[in-house]
Amino acid sequence: MGSPEQTLAVVTEALVEWRGWLEELVERFDRFLPLVTDDRADVALDAWERAVAHLVTVVVDRTCADGGWEHHCRQVLGWFLTLAGVPAERHAPLVEHAIGGRFHSFVPPPDRLIREVAERFAVGGRPSCAMTC
Repeated sequence: MGSPEQTLAVVTEALVEWRGWLEELVERFDRFLPLVTDDRADVALDAWERAVAHLVTVVVDRTCADGGWEHHCRQVLGWFLTLAGVPAERHAPLVEHAIGGRFHSFVPPPDRLIREVAERFAVGGRPSCAMTC
């Protein structure tokens, strides 16, 4: 990287960029949380689907679907589940059920696939299912 000063400048820039991304995610999470817990299943499912489709799309855009983007997507969805009050032990099974090999490095998912993943995630993530499904 060069001199210690150059290295420090590069690291500082990366940390500022990462912090900006985290702050952006907080704003995006706030748009969807708390999730609708309407007694009508279709309303609750729609809220989960919209949130997940939005978050997946944002991660794809932010990472340009570069190498490993799908792992970061799993991470972001896990953070969202935490904030939605889903127990931590349910995160990996929910994300795996929804994504399970559907996303790949360097391959941006088509809108159809994002909708499919969001639907699968919503079914497993809704409050009535998040504890038991």
